Amino acid sequence: MSLRFITIVLLFTSINTFSFQNKKPCNKAYQHLDDAILSFEKAYRTDHSKDLRNFTNKAKNSLLKAMNAAKECGCTDALSAALDGAIETKKVMKANNFEDALYYVSMSRNYTEEALEYMSDCLLEYEVLFEGKVLDSLPLPKEPRSIIAIDSLGWAK
Repeated sequence: MSLRFITIVLLFTSINTFSFQNKKPCNKAYQHLDDAILSFEKAYRTDHSKDLRNFTNKAKNSLLKAMNAAKECGCTDALSAALDGAIETKKVMKANNFEDALYYVSMSRNYTEEALEYMSDCLLEYEVLFEGKVLDSLPLPKEPRSIIAIDSLGWAK
């Protein structure tokens, strides 16, 4: 069997386990996660605890919006990572000193970046499953050079 055929079979069998409503919520979630990262960067660069908390609050709001969109999109890994980031934002607000608050901002940003990566994967998988954009551009497998190579993979009869 060719690699392309195996890929197609695996993709179509995974359709039943992968439930996307449509692509729009996924794009919204991605945008909200990106907004949260920008707010975290601003929070991390500030010298004032009041500004740090304000930027963190903006990031938290973006994370909450991203979580709602990720749930609607069906991307549970991104939802989970965004939730972890939102939990860390609460720690920023309760931190006793500026250095601890910066540490929690950093942790929350890391979770948000992780959520963004998961959301990218979900968007890519959506395109493969439902739009076929990536599926058409998969490279064809190279032909094996010898029968020995085929036998070692267990493909020859």
